Amino acid sequence: MKERFSTGEWEQLKRLPPLMFVFVALADGKLQPEEAEKFANEIGDASRYRDPLLRELLFDLSQPRQFQTAFEGATRIVGTSTEAIDREISGIRVLLKDKLSDEEYHRFFYSLIGIGKMVADSAGEEKKGVFGTKKSAPGMSQEEAQSLTLLAVKFGVDLAAGQKAVERL
Repeated sequence: MKERFSTGEWEQLKRLPPLMFVFVALADGKLQPEEAEKFANEIGDASRYRDPLLRELLFDLSQPRQFQTAFEGATRIVGTSTEAIDREISGIRVLLKDKLSDEEYHRFFYSLIGIGKMVADSAGEEKKGVFGTKKSAPGMSQEEAQSLTLLAVKFGVDLAAGQKAVERL
């Protein structure tokens, strides 16, 4: 699928998984080591993803230099302003809507949001109790769930259609 995109478009698309990671992992105000480890593991296991676009993006991101460039670009955008984030999301949405069929579009985002869910589910929240601080069982915080929902809305994703498209692969 990479051949459908110009070099510049592909570079922009490679920022999307790290952007999603930062958006979800920092939604609750803290990046936990388990979240970073889960994201790294998913990138490293690109071949298991059935969606061809996501698989190709993750394969490229598994190359350290490419990941570093994409991650730095995503964090720069997130650190700039909400308008910069909205511009990046809007640009990627338009690009993908132009290059992919509806089925491919929803399948890609269903798979990408699945990674976001795994990242969010990978770490528990720290709870202060009588005997000190401890981590709760792994699970998604309310803020992380809202963040994933917001991404799905901003990209206009039909998750049910995406799930059916993945099942057809």
